[in-house]
Amino acid sequence: MKTGLKITLIAVGIAAIGSTVFLAGFGGMYYKKRAEEQYGEALKFVAEAYPYADLAVPADYVSRTQQGVTLMMPVNLEQLSTDPESPKYNVYFSEDKTQMVMYQKPFDFGKLDLAEIDNNASARLLEKFCRSMDREPLSDWYSYYDLIYHMTIDDCNIHSAKQAAVFESFAYAKSESVTGLYDTCWDWTNPAGDKGFIFMSERKERDSTLYPNGVYYSVLVELFDGNISYDTMIRANDLETCCRIANSVQIEK
Repeated sequence: MKTGLKITLIAVGIAAIGSTVFLAGFGGMYYKKRAEEQYGEALKFVAEAYPYADLAVPADYVSRTQQGVTLMMPVNLEQLSTDPESPKYNVYFSEDKTQMVMYQKPFDFGKLDLAEIDNNASARLLEKFCRSMDREPLSDWYSYYDLIYHMTIDDCNIHSAKQAAVFESFAYAKSESVTGLYDTCWDWTNPAGDKGFIFMSERKERDSTLYPNGVYYSVLVELFDGNISYDTMIRANDLETCCRIANSVQIEK
């Protein structure tokens, strides 16, 4: 998920679209059809309302702060290494290995190139596209992801070839972002006001000793502070435990 997503090519593409004359009417049908054929599966991956926000953190959970975030975790999770130079320093496991929390280093995307398009036809075209999705013009990487994770094929304007062409560019970007590692994406704003997403997947596990039901849950909490993302991975044999931990994650400021 931490890539440039060919953002420069998208910006260049929008600039080209902004300077091109298209036929009026249903000129967008061509772009919609092509986007659906090439990126249809990615466009089905849409952020939904988070259904577990009301799960409280148990009283016996303990607070841990690493890599710019604080969270509450079960007391039985132990740090794999106390050496800050070790890759195991950011990983906590329960003794039976059924629960895990891993902090990732904050990732700085840098300035969003699309937000720097000159104030010309291309910039107006991009702004119009954002407005069509009830969003302000893109200003940082959170606003970018917030747009593409909510974008579906129905957002393609078939009555405007230019707008449909912009949609196709963003559909391509979304296909580069959706990796298939997670089954579900939820919108998330924590009690501290940090915004981001929670990703979840249910995974099969052959070791029935660790996971009697044959499955475990993997959750990624991705919070944004402008152009910097803070990611925390959580694993447990029940989704409720994952979400209780996820609900406690917040950026240290």
